Amino acid sequence: MISFFLFFYKEPPNSEVDSFLKSISSTFSKGKNPSIILFVIAIILILMFLVIVKYMFEVRRTRKKLEEIIEKRNFPRINQERDFRNSKRIKVLREDNIQVKFKEGEHKDETGVLLDISRGGMSFEPNFPLRRMYVDEIVNNFEIVKGKTKILIKRAKVVRIQHLYHKRVIAFRFLDMDLNNRNLLMKFISDLGRK
Repeated sequence: MISFFLFFYKEPPNSEVDSFLKSISSTFSKGKNPSIILFVIAIILILMFLVIVKYMFEVRRTRKKLEEIIEKRNFPRINQERDFRNSKRIKVLREDNIQVKFKEGEHKDETGVLLDISRGGMSFEPNFPLRRMYVDEIVNNFEIVKGKTKILIKRAKVVRIQHLYHKRVIAFRFLDMDLNNRNLLMKFISDLGRK
């Protein structure tokens, strides 16, 4: 880049380039040597080049993050898939005051109100902005809490995020829970269905 400017600087006197540089010099630097203007232009171009390199680096880093997120989507099929599709969903009244509480990760200490539940999944209204979760996100270790009853879900996948007129909804598909919590969930659903 600097050699490019030196090429212009070494032009013979009275050439077109020389007269062009002199006119720039007289316009911007009031008679100073054209090499100062060339130096300033070179600095500006170098800065522009550095900005472009930084932008390309950021794009590459963002692309890498997106690829990692896409890789996480490819988890193995599980038995609960059929439960999620075929099991009856039980609606939950707000008066029941059944809470969803997150215990770890970036959602730690955030909560929501349960709206409906089945053997394979649930939906709830979050007490935090919808943008805090995204579809296909895997959420670990959260509880469904009613009074003293606590059902621990080890792992779930966000399958729907919706902003309805009167409420906001996030839906989960259950991916993993131990046998004890699975039995608690079945009893919990059965008790809700009897209301």
